[in-house]
Amino acid sequence: MGAYNSEPDFICDSAASVAAAVSILRAQPSLAITCQGYDLGYKDGSACILSFATIERPSQVFHFDLITLNRATLQPLFNILQSSSVTKAVFDGRLIASALLHECGVELVNTLDMQLADVTSRSLRGECSERQLSRLSDIDHVSGLFSLDIIPRSTVHAHPEWYQSLFRLNEAEVCTKEHGIRVGSSDWRRLIENTAEVWTARPLSSWACKYSTDRVYLISAIYADFDAKGYITPPLMAQSARYLSLHHASMPKLGSGHPFLILPLGIITAVPPACTCLCKTCGRTFTEGDMREDDGVYCLVCFGVKKAQEENDEIRRRVAAMPASQYDSDSEDSFDDPYPWKSW
Repeated sequence: MGAYNSEPDFICDSAASVAAAVSILRAQPSLAITCQGYDLGYKDGSACILSFATIERPSQVFHFDLITLNRATLQPLFNILQSSSVTKAVFDGRLIASALLHECGVELVNTLDMQLADVTSRSLRGECSERQLSRLSDIDHVSGLFSLDIIPRSTVHAHPEWYQSLFRLNEAEVCTKEHGIRVGSSDWRRLIENTAEVWTARPLSSWACKYSTDRVYLISAIYADFDAKGYITPPLMAQSARYLSLHHASMPKLGSGHPFLILPLGIITAVPPACTCLCKTCGRTFTEGDMREDDGVYCLVCFGVKKAQEENDEIRRRVAAMPASQYDSDSEDSFDDPYPWKSW
């Protein structure tokens, strides 16, 4: 899976191993980080492993045992997270930031979120507005799974005004495929279970370490590729700070929010200070132009998701009612066409 260091990953579960690792990490100009645990970033969840990878190849990977180590031992590591002289790269770091802040009292500083860099790279690559809309209805072509947890193409096509300012987020694996970043096999990404037993068992299992290594190396590879291509733009730091602070006030409850991969409003472009409306679903404040009324006041994201869920429920009812032999893969509700925008 790429050019790993020939040495094994470093598992840091003692004061001596932490000190040795920190001396290496603090000398790096940039690092990739991720955090693993059960129900990470949510109430009643727990952060269990904090992993770092150096960006320079061959990459070195360090896993810090957040369960075994005490706060005093971890403080030098936390200082790196809070340092403005070391750039940290994450991929969708919202829940990582939530876990570190509310469990450890550590706020990520000087951190770039590669999920946002992926979004902003689309315009740099000349992506048209039609393709941007089409992304909202894309199925997961990496896993090949058919899912109705997307916005139906018919809904986007009928009401483009609801969706033209919304951005579809990519998962890390989809991102690497789209950008042609070679990161090797990802079997254990799908196989490992997100349970307390997996992440709290000590000594750390080989599977847990492999999974954590895989995730942080993936982020490292994305950062290196984006940096080389010029996708790490000056506004990204402020955008990432807004993104990582979404759960700053409190940890979210497990199951809160919606499953749609849509970028929250006000991240790429800062929300103007004169916010007057409160969204019924997400609880954030927005200007009137970013709101819709439908049995309550919703921001554009939550409104669009609500309408998509209603349409998806109807599609589920129709699919459940028809025999499998009658399902027409070419119907307007099919999501098999990876480039529907070409016919729009």
